[in-house]
Amino acid sequence: MMYEFENIAQAKEVIGNFITKYNGQWLLHRLGLLSPIEFRNKYEREIYVNMIDVESEISLRKGNEKRERYSDSTSVENFLKNCLHN
Repeated sequence: MMYEFENIAQAKEVIGNFITKYNGQWLLHRLGLLSPIEFRNKYEREIYVNMIDVESEISLRKGNEKRERYSDSTSVENFLKNCLHN
């Protein structure tokens, strides 16, 4: 559909409505039949989950490294002090 706009305000309204509808309702094959907003939300969730997984893995590795550095003869008190200072 072709529009002839009477003024800038009308153009902004019509174009804004199109963008809102396109981003929220159009299902695109290249996005796996998701709307652009759905695809972005899915992508951001995946990124967030991956970040949590990486942070958990780093935390686990750091914890394992600290445990390996201390022998059974080291007191729990010294272990905790070291953890708090790092």
